[in-house]
Amino acid sequence: MIQQFALGTCNKETGEIGVKMNTYSEVIKHIQALWNYGLRSFKLKYNSNYLDPIWTILLEDIVFKYPESAYKENLHYKRYYKKATSFSGKNYQLYIGNLLSACARKGLKFKRVLSELQGSVIWDDIALHYEKNNTTEN
Repeated sequence: MIQQFALGTCNKETGEIGVKMNTYSEVIKHIQALWNYGLRSFKLKYNSNYLDPIWTILLEDIVFKYPESAYKENLHYKRYYKKATSFSGKNYQLYIGNLLSACARKGLKFKRVLSELQGSVIWDDIALHYEKNNTTEN
């Protein structure tokens, strides 16, 4: 999660995206901003109309003070979420494994199982994934 903030935080003045948060000493410089972000993004509700009183105390009264603090008003803290472009194929492997297990429990023959798999709406995606990884039929 820290890495998501490191990649998503931007400088409002320069437009530069990303800050260094690879070590404890680099993260601690941003601890106040991360604390505030967390408490503003995720709220503990006392009931449907009110925040739990402790939440207000945590948000407004706790201040982290470090001389080397890099927290400045010019930084906009935001999490960067990884895009779905780096697909590993794990979901396809799970899908095929679960399908094979279910078909084996039913005692289905190989040709029927293969027919069901190839008739799946995601068969073309599965085949393409394995072709890209140079996985052959054997």
